[in-house]
Amino acid sequence: MKQRVFAWLLVLILALTPVLAFAEGGDADEALAVDTERVYPGMDKSISAGFIPKEGQKDVRFLLPLIGTVAEDTVRVTVKFPADGTFDTGELTFDVAAQTYEVTNAAGGTESAKAYLIDCTVPLSASHLIGTYLVRFVVAYRTAAGETAEQTFPVLCEIAKGKKNEKELWSTPVEKPILLIESGVVTPQDTVGNDTVTIDLAIVNAGQKEARNICINAEPQDKDVVLSSDLNGIYIDRLAANETTAVRFDLRVARHALEGDHLVKIGWKYEGKFDGEYKGEASYCVHVAQPVELAYDAVKLPETMTGGDTFTQIIYVYNPSCATAYNVRGVLNVDGLICSSAYLGSIAPQGEATKELPVFVTTLSGSQKYGDTWGSFELHYEDENGEEQILFQDLKGTILEPEKITDEEKERQEKEQKEQQTLSQWWISLLVAIAVIIILVAIIVIARFARMMQMR
Repeated sequence: MKQRVFAWLLVLILALTPVLAFAEGGDADEALAVDTERVYPGMDKSISAGFIPKEGQKDVRFLLPLIGTVAEDTVRVTVKFPADGTFDTGELTFDVAAQTYEVTNAAGGTESAKAYLIDCTVPLSASHLIGTYLVRFVVAYRTAAGETAEQTFPVLCEIAKGKKNEKELWSTPVEKPILLIESGVVTPQDTVGNDTVTIDLAIVNAGQKEARNICINAEPQDKDVVLSSDLNGIYIDRLAANETTAVRFDLRVARHALEGDHLVKIGWKYEGKFDGEYKGEASYCVHVAQPVELAYDAVKLPETMTGGDTFTQIIYVYNPSCATAYNVRGVLNVDGLICSSAYLGSIAPQGEATKELPVFVTTLSGSQKYGDTWGSFELHYEDENGEEQILFQDLKGTILEPEKITDEEKERQEKEQKEQQTLSQWWISLLVAIAVIIILVAIIVIARFARMMQMR
């Protein structure tokens, strides 16, 4: 019986410790923190006094009050559940707006408090087991400075109704150290070439034994993001059970880093007091948002163009930047010239594209149908956010009137055509006559040769 009571007390301590550790030991630069001292609507006590998620017959209600200041007074919450099928739902995402609540303070009095109260009820699966489960609340928001930030708040949830776990892990202390990343923040969220980046981690020992000889390292997965120091490891001598420590890695983005997400793996190894070595791993992304800039060979129109003629204009575009250009198209806007747009699609960094553009020459739009004409070539393209950019080039040319044929010239051309036809007919007749003569000569020769053979 005493062992049973001790186990329940241990579960209660485990349920409270992670939230309190995060709320009291978080980074001072983080905008949000758990309000552990006040009682909000739906809570029977404050978190510091022992409030835990409320289990119903077939669900669990989570209440987590966050205080702090963020832009737009709204945060986006993503709830991540254990992958063992305890909760009958997938990952949840929803927005929570700041509101003012009537709360009970630590002294027992009533006051108003502005908070982001996360309140969600989650159904349990029909086959869930009795036990204690870790649920993570990932909160994303925009800071007052306009930067995107993210914090993780882990909450332990005790399930007392359900099928009994034969291994009784819920009531048996974990007899080993367990190092987990309680929260991780990449700052800034968006970077460009030559920027510096920090990855701040809060690492907690969620086990029941002290961890020793802890080595934590960061390993960028490509050459576009590198560590600022030659030392990629951090050594910690000891970390007691339920203790949290802060770790920071400084990185630098290469000047010509390609646009996109670049993976950085975080790995850690540690030892228990009397047993062997343990290890863990996590991954974070450094997003590089490089500007995209296209270039192209100058478009050159013919100096003179005759109405009714056609010519081909070559469009050659290349991408010398470190970002992909999307929906690239060239547009020729010149009075008196008709052509379609030249669509080149997406052009990757250091890539190129060529398009042949058929152009038909007509007349000018004003009262003067022929003469000098002006216009432009436009190159349109978009960056990864869909923002369009346009490059311009002024163009100039001259449209000439087609040559007119006079009556005398027309009569002369018709006469030359008739003479040509007559000459052609004479040659045909001559060739026919020669062919007939050759055939007759051949017949005579063959007949004479036949008679000579008969006389022999």
